[in-house]
Amino acid sequence: MEKASISKISNKTLTSMLNNSIELLVEDFIKIVLSDFSSAKKIIGIALKQKQAEKVRNKYEENGLHIPPFMISSITSICNLKCKGCYDRLKTHSCSPELSEEEWSGIFLHARDLGISFILIAGGEPLAKDKVIKECMKFPEIIFPYLQTEC
Repeated sequence: MEKASISKISNKTLTSMLNNSIELLVEDFIKIVLSDFSSAKKIIGIALKQKQAEKVRNKYEENGLHIPPFMISSITSICNLKCKGCYDRLKTHSCSPELSEEEWSGIFLHARDLGISFILIAGGEPLAKDKVIKECMKFPEIIFPYLQTEC
């Protein structure tokens, strides 16, 4: 696909492409299951939850509301590094207080209910907000692929 035409992709087409990518990921999970049966139950559970999330997103899409399967959550601006290329260093102070773990839990709950499948945890040094990281464990329906930490 040409770069120039990417901006012309409809939400429906983009959703379909992302859903297909998730299906490919699930197929890879199945290959793992076939080679390591000890992980079978967990991976089958993940596959079923992802299929359910896709159905939820598709229902919203039918009603004209596009819900992406991926979300990025910048949970903190706390960072102990001073990287030259970091845009966050330009801020002299925070415009608002950071969200609490309860508020993040509420966001993750809404994300789950909307059918969001993957949440990337980012921001400054997310491990400084260990209580928020622990909140992630309350949402087994969502895949938190990795933490984006102090790049």
